[in-house]
Amino acid sequence: MQITPKLLKSRFPELICEIYGNEMHTIERVASERNADKAAISFVFKVERIPVFLNSDCGALVIPDKGSNFFNRANGKVVLTSSNPELAMALIVKEFFASKTLSTAGNEIHPSSTISKTARIGKNVGIGAGTVIGDFVQIGDNSQISANCVVEDNVQIGKNCQLYPLVFVARDCELGDGCIIQPHVSIGSQGFGYAHDEVGNHFHKPHLGRVILGKNVEVGAGSQIDRGTIDDTVIGDGTKIDNLCHFGHNAVIGKNCLITAGFISAGSVKVGDNFVCGGRTTIAGHIEVGNNITIAAHSTVGGTTLEAGTYGGYPLVPIATYKKNQASTAFMAEMRKNISRLMKKVFPEEAK
Repeated sequence: MQITPKLLKSRFPELICEIYGNEMHTIERVASERNADKAAISFVFKVERIPVFLNSDCGALVIPDKGSNFFNRANGKVVLTSSNPELAMALIVKEFFASKTLSTAGNEIHPSSTISKTARIGKNVGIGAGTVIGDFVQIGDNSQISANCVVEDNVQIGKNCQLYPLVFVARDCELGDGCIIQPHVSIGSQGFGYAHDEVGNHFHKPHLGRVILGKNVEVGAGSQIDRGTIDDTVIGDGTKIDNLCHFGHNAVIGKNCLITAGFISAGSVKVGDNFVCGGRTTIAGHIEVGNNITIAAHSTVGGTTLEAGTYGGYPLVPIATYKKNQASTAFMAEMRKNISRLMKKVFPEEAK
């Protein structure tokens, strides 16, 4: 299939507004401005970056629609304007340039995989080498389970899901349609919960709950989501989780959240919709975080926070206060010296 600007506009008319230049120009690859050539298309997210890309070797360029005044400087390039170049890139690359399969191809089921006779496998499902599928598992149409995954008994996996190699999904858990699970993810492992006797011995409390992932949830490599103690651990529709994140038992995470690398949630945390956090954010146990809250990187949520806004630090404070506090720390040593001098002048007798 020949990929052209005309084809991109017809496929995504809500995103591609105008085409300036040859609408039948052949596009073979996506490239940055540093590695582009005449067969490549590049994407510009900010108007001020357009001149950099216009001086590159790319043959086609997607720019913000506010940058149409650059048409007369296109230098022979095909220029497409977009109402949302970043979204255009995500959808165009996924549609035309991204790999369509993992280690499986179409409905290929590798002969070295082990699949229970009671499992129900949908249409066009791929199952990779060494993968184990337990009793009464249900896998929806067009899902791909890559090599060396373990899917335990009674798991339900929706349609159009992708499990990369070495994913573990424990018994009874559910993955909604369109979930993408990166390598080395553990879903539904036993949570960290113990009872104690009078001499300090620790006794693990079996976890009876499940993990429920909503639709279109993505989980980054090396992340762990513990099953609930009694109630379920839940990740809402559309939430995206970066690499190396941990979710304690009974956590309930809302819809359309963006959770970046190193996030740690203790048990029984409740997080609202549209939550966004920077890397290495931590939420203490039994804390509630409201809707539309953003947390700066390296912050700790140590108390319930319900009012929408942006916060940072530990203890958590509004972002403006956090920035002032951070700016002040660079001068702490100097401030201590000045205070010491002042104290000696005000209370000379105490300085002796």
